[in-house]
Amino acid sequence: MPKPLFIAISDLHLHDWDTYNENGYRTNQQIKAINEVVIKANKLDVPILMGGDLMHQKRHISNGLSGFLPKLELALSNCRRGFYGIDGNHDMVDAVRGPRSTGGFVSTIGPLLGITCINFKSIRVKSSGGEFMVHGIPYIE
Repeated sequence: MPKPLFIAISDLHLHDWDTYNENGYRTNQQIKAINEVVIKANKLDVPILMGGDLMHQKRHISNGLSGFLPKLELALSNCRRGFYGIDGNHDMVDAVRGPRSTGGFVSTIGPLLGITCINFKSIRVKSSGGEFMVHGIPYIE
């Protein structure tokens, strides 16, 4: 059986939810799920590719959610083969119409969290399963 090249995820929609989120339970579960994906990627010795929508709320990160960002950064810092992502429609402040458009959350705060943004880029990625190209095409309106 061939080795996997990567783990693909999308639509994380991190948010400080109003419902089912007493003491940040629901948001912490989202961070825990990301940590579990990182653990699995490390076991397989593969990178993680994220297809957009890191955040749920467009245009801003609430004070409540900003308190969870250090936990997210810690989880992502453990990803040995890299965490690559593109901006989704929920990550964007304005409509994207091409490579010169304003970036979203993945391109602006992603690098601070350990995410390599690949909006409008092609990169070569290595994993235990081999080497491959990834072409980052973010949400375009």
